[in-house]
Amino acid sequence: MDDTISHYTGERLTEADDLPDPIIDGYLWPNDLVMILGNEKAGKSILALQMAANLSSGTKFLDKYPCQKMPVAYLQTEGKKDETAYRIKNMMEAIEFDSYNFHRLYKRFLPIDIPEYMTMLDNMIGSLEPKPKVLFDDALYTTMMGDLNSNQDVRRFLFNYSILLEKYSLTSPIVHHAKRDQFFEGEKLELGDKSSYGSVFLRANVDHIIFLEMQRDKTRVLTCDTQRSGKVASKEELILIQPVPLCFEIKGEYKAYEEITLAQLKKEPLTRSQIIDRTGLSHSSVFQAARHLLRDKKITEIGSTNGQYSEKIYQAITEK
Repeated sequence: MDDTISHYTGERLTEADDLPDPIIDGYLWPNDLVMILGNEKAGKSILALQMAANLSSGTKFLDKYPCQKMPVAYLQTEGKKDETAYRIKNMMEAIEFDSYNFHRLYKRFLPIDIPEYMTMLDNMIGSLEPKPKVLFDDALYTTMMGDLNSNQDVRRFLFNYSILLEKYSLTSPIVHHAKRDQFFEGEKLELGDKSSYGSVFLRANVDHIIFLEMQRDKTRVLTCDTQRSGKVASKEELILIQPVPLCFEIKGEYKAYEEITLAQLKKEPLTRSQIIDRTGLSHSSVFQAARHLLRDKKITEIGSTNGQYSEKIYQAITEK
């Protein structure tokens, strides 16, 4: 860690380094510490994994925002070890991964505010080749032992983490949970990215907060109100395509259930029942989606099953 204090006087008062190019245009810059915040089941981990994949391969985030190609490390400290493996496999159906540039790290619970765990992570990152330039931490509450509501504990964690980031010149998005919905006189309070759980120092010590919120219709809204520079993309409406392929896409002209149905049919021909099984959508939603997509000539009928309950088979129409 650099133990010097920079000093500027006279003609050097306005001396500054050139502003670096973004790592992910509109979302991530070199040496940023960023919070990826969201409510339960919003898809924070999937969004972080998608960012990591795009960086590893240099492909566009959400097919819109250019990414620099670089080595990344994705640290999973919650959930089951195989969960990320399945997600990567399913995400590969839609997004390019560069396996050489992608380090997948797993240890359930890795509190780096405890010295031996800090040393463990330090040694692991130091041993990686190629050296990662971006470290994704999924998730914050399992990479610290202290109380998230304690200013002192949070500052201790951030101090240790900053040493690690500075040592390896890392950029780091940290996945974190939002508080549960709060209500006043029966109305939900819209807190946005001010809903982060824990000490105010968490919000105060990140460069910006990328907030992912799930809406009633299962669409997601990606926003960034808390930022230092005003250079972060302000808002995107997203849909989550799952389970195969697994990825976020920018919402198009259709409703979420119609976009999800169309995405499945772009992959291969399916019946309504198969779409329901894959997506978890209701029968009525898939029925209505098929009707609208047929009307707009986005899909076509290519036959029917021969089972006891005959069903039509649909296929997306390839745009020329």
